[in-house]
Amino acid sequence: MLHTDFSKISILDIQELITNSVAENKTLEYKQELKIATVPPSDGEKKEFLADVSAFANTEGGDIIYGISEKDSIPKDIIGIEIIKTDELLRKIDNLIRDGLQPRITHQIKILPISGNKYILLLHIEKSWNRPHRVILGGSTAFYARNSKGKYLLDTFELRDMFNLSNTLITKINSFKNERIFSILDGNAPVPISQKGNVILHFIPFDSLNPMQETDIKKLKEKSVNLGLLYLGGWNTKYNLNGCLLYSPASRDETISYDYTQIFRNGSIEAVDGLLFSAQEVSSYFPEKNFPIYTFEETVLHYFTKVIDYFKSINIQPPVYFSISLINVLGYSIPENNTLYSSVWGKSVIDTDVVKLPESIINDFDIKPESVLRPMYDIIYNACGQEKSNNFDDQGNFKLHL
Repeated sequence: MLHTDFSKISILDIQELITNSVAENKTLEYKQELKIATVPPSDGEKKEFLADVSAFANTEGGDIIYGISEKDSIPKDIIGIEIIKTDELLRKIDNLIRDGLQPRITHQIKILPISGNKYILLLHIEKSWNRPHRVILGGSTAFYARNSKGKYLLDTFELRDMFNLSNTLITKINSFKNERIFSILDGNAPVPISQKGNVILHFIPFDSLNPMQETDIKKLKEKSVNLGLLYLGGWNTKYNLNGCLLYSPASRDETISYDYTQIFRNGSIEAVDGLLFSAQEVSSYFPEKNFPIYTFEETVLHYFTKVIDYFKSINIQPPVYFSISLINVLGYSIPENNTLYSSVWGKSVIDTDVVKLPESIINDFDIKPESVLRPMYDIIYNACGQEKSNNFDDQGNFKLHL
């Protein structure tokens, strides 16, 4: 794998690989041609390309450099590949990787000009925590990995180990999430928070499970200005044992907070609100335990987008584990008619104090937030005796109530 920041790699870095006779290995491969650059490429050429890419993702990640001749795995010369329309080729590669592999992977592409229409193309593939990835183009079901000699087909035992690894990761994350929820319930949150109904969001990058993963804490704090709190617009910021804490004190002595966001040193985020439920209007038209459902849906949707943008700003890569938990919500109900205001209330209420919604794995930061959140919202409606959220149109877009 190239050790230079990918965005800063130049032709000089490529020349150094040749000068120093850096051999191909588990995380580095040289290719003289990029066959899918031909018009049109065959299905066989596409599958071969996808096999190479998935093999890196299923192992340790790494780099493929196209336009380099090699002998016995040692780079010899910069040959370059001919590219007439660079933007068109980049789109072709992105689309092929997106549609030809399952689940999706994280990758970067860089094109370095040599002369005329000749270029070096670098393809960087991130090590995946969501393994195994398979080639699905044309009905294929092949799984590949890499060793020092190149790619190879995974056997049944290796596949089983990869699937077990993914399940183990989810188990570890769920265990961490449960510990955090119990700490909040026991009054051991990073800052004391109101417990009249709480929303808890967890965003946990799979990379955060790497014991060596630690993001610059100063950068975490600097970028947090664009993240903020789940519900409120103003907050204080300070460093703490876990990383960086954003909080909104409800008193001068800061003995209790309305909201907080804990940004962990490894990039994980825990956002907790203690005001959304307790700030509801209480009158003869609104029962004491009214679930503020529309405000909840809108607030979580907006914050979901902000977290994804924050991850991009601190170079956190997918996949990311995401979950919504509700605590201290026993007896809350949702209106049956208009989801924003209504004096007609359902008979069904939430019959448990803790609601942990099924988690979701975010494999692509370009995913439409509604596609992740709507199934979770529907489950809350189910808990209150209703079929689904009414706050989405036929295209799955969230409906703004102006």
